[in-house]
Amino acid sequence: MNTDKNDMEKILFQAKKDVDKFFSGFPYANLNKSVHCNLKNGRKPVSVNTINYKLSLKYSALGICILLLLIGGFYNYNEKSFRSDASMGEPISKQMLKFEDENIYQWLHFFKINKPYHKDNNLLAVIWNPINNGDFEMVYSSMFENSSKPLPVHIIGFPENKSSIIIISSIDDDEKYIHYRIISYKDNKLFTFVEQNYVIGGKIEVVDGAIKETRLVPKNLVGKNGEQDMRRIVTYFIPYQLDKYGNITLPLEELKINKGEHVAIIGDDSVPIEISDSKLLLDWNRDDSLVNINNDIKHLYACNSGNEYIYIKPLNGGMSKRIFINVMDGDEADKEN
Repeated sequence: MNTDKNDMEKILFQAKKDVDKFFSGFPYANLNKSVHCNLKNGRKPVSVNTINYKLSLKYSALGICILLLLIGGFYNYNEKSFRSDASMGEPISKQMLKFEDENIYQWLHFFKINKPYHKDNNLLAVIWNPINNGDFEMVYSSMFENSSKPLPVHIIGFPENKSSIIIISSIDDDEKYIHYRIISYKDNKLFTFVEQNYVIGGKIEVVDGAIKETRLVPKNLVGKNGEQDMRRIVTYFIPYQLDKYGNITLPLEELKINKGEHVAIIGDDSVPIEISDSKLLLDWNRDDSLVNINNDIKHLYACNSGNEYIYIKPLNGGMSKRIFINVMDGDEADKEN
């Protein structure tokens, strides 16, 4: 398509060049001299080049018409090409979003969409909210580049304050990576908590009210043939919300994880929180090149096995909430599985 566009531009350039060349050789001086001479002698101006002049006018008009037709065809071609590339049409996936303790529902649609002059497997995720007379309005949209397979949506409810967490995701054709979004729904408003793209070997699921993310990241050593060995990182996202009194609300009371796995606390970053001291979970100074997540998110690493409570407290004076954490060694986890 880019080649066709360049060819059209070359044709237009050559046509403009030919028209300019024609008018540059037009005998304006001789024509003006003849007209002034005839006016001075009181005679009707007759030029010896009258026939050539009339013929020149015909050719100039024809040249201008051809140029206008080329320009019109070029822009019409571009407009049709753009419409063809950008057209979404019918959604390839429709999923209903029904929230706990809510009488309304929303729709999640995935559309195939291409950038101008590109043929990519891109998806556009759109969330529609019902309005009056059975109509819908778009309340959220996000692009999932180079990804053509929508994955099932997950919803986590917060019954205490009628809010929810929505997890939407997609995977590429070869199932090498995923994209996902963790979105908060509260008071008919949507906020993105986490947005991750090209998560290699990625998997997203909900386990006991927590969001479990699995990904592969490179090891320090590079293997044979320049291939890099990969290791697995598991992170449990614990979402929190604030009720109308400013108190912490959580969708879970207990979390079981393995030693060496991670915990991330996510929520409204406009209200800072603090996590109680823990003997099992330590702050993780992650490498942003491996796991690119907002630095405001509290990210912890399970370094020891055992059981304990951790408390999540808002710094605005609201009440805290606790979670019972059970960190298991690898052998214990294998027995339970």
